[in-house]
Amino acid sequence: MNMKYSSPMASLVLTDSSQTTADGFEKLPDQIRYPYAEPYELQKHVFSSCQNLGYMRTRGNYNVIVVDWAIPSRDGYTTASYTSILVGGTVAKFIDYLASNGLRPSNVNIVGFSMGAHVAGTAGSRITSLDPAGPVFDLFPAGDKLTSDDADFVQVIHTNVGRFGYVGDLGHVDFYPNGGSVQNGCAQQTTLDSVLDFCNHLRSKEYYVESLTSKRVFNATMCYSWIDYSKRRCYRNPTAAMGAYTPNRF
Repeated sequence: MNMKYSSPMASLVLTDSSQTTADGFEKLPDQIRYPYAEPYELQKHVFSSCQNLGYMRTRGNYNVIVVDWAIPSRDGYTTASYTSILVGGTVAKFIDYLASNGLRPSNVNIVGFSMGAHVAGTAGSRITSLDPAGPVFDLFPAGDKLTSDDADFVQVIHTNVGRFGYVGDLGHVDFYPNGGSVQNGCAQQTTLDSVLDFCNHLRSKEYYVESLTSKRVFNATMCYSWIDYSKRRCYRNPTAAMGAYTPNRF
């Protein structure tokens, strides 16, 4: 089947190995033939910060869809926060279109970073939310930001809580590596616009990529707080792997 889908709000690119260039984004045909049987990874980033897709090819044959909403995100953070709701609606329609032509929704994993994590929340399926943005979104009603009602399974990885990241649980399982605010190798800062503080925010993406490419497993323990965990009050509690291979059920 051939398809082409576009919107004034966001561009969606679907690739397979026969049409992908060195970095995955340089040159694509107007129409792309794609297999429905393969799993899908749908990525949404804050301010369209796309990265090389080589890590996806290390663990299997994936179809990767990238949402480019660079143009509507250029009007500043606050405006882009509200625009993200419309972008999420466009993505949801796109997924519905694929599903009406044979795509199995159970094969779709939606991954969003920062502001894109809330875009993912309006497009439902399995959702992986990487340090969802906090400023402005903490004022939105539940229907306009990520919640556990947005998919059969929602996992959230918090790495910069209270700064660039959202304060509070949003998923079926919320991971707080190193307490969820300051990550190893990123210095703690007192100003929101600090480059080093943004390092903590970005670390959520690095953790997710490493969970795909490395044999190392990020084991997490269910616990009420980081203080309780640090004092070994939760060592008998259930554990789960954080990242790409987090099970949908515990």
